[in-house]
Amino acid sequence: MERIDCTKAEDYLRTRAIATKIDKNSYCHIHCDDCILKKQEITKHCEVLEYLHPEIAIKLMQEYADEHLNSKII
Repeated sequence: MERIDCTKAEDYLRTRAIATKIDKNSYCHIHCDDCILKKQEITKHCEVLEYLHPEIAIKLMQEYADEHLNSKII
């Protein structure tokens, strides 16, 4: 089984959708305080983090994938 690599856009976006429980209407179904992207001290907004500090967003999402998804196929 191939490891999820969040430096690849497809893997990052799929992992983000799972981690944030995004539905088909692009609505996030978790509280911001529970978001993996909130585990940093730069900003409270996930989109700002992704736009201005993608390396941090990728690192956080990779940690989530390694912990929760790399034993499964997404």
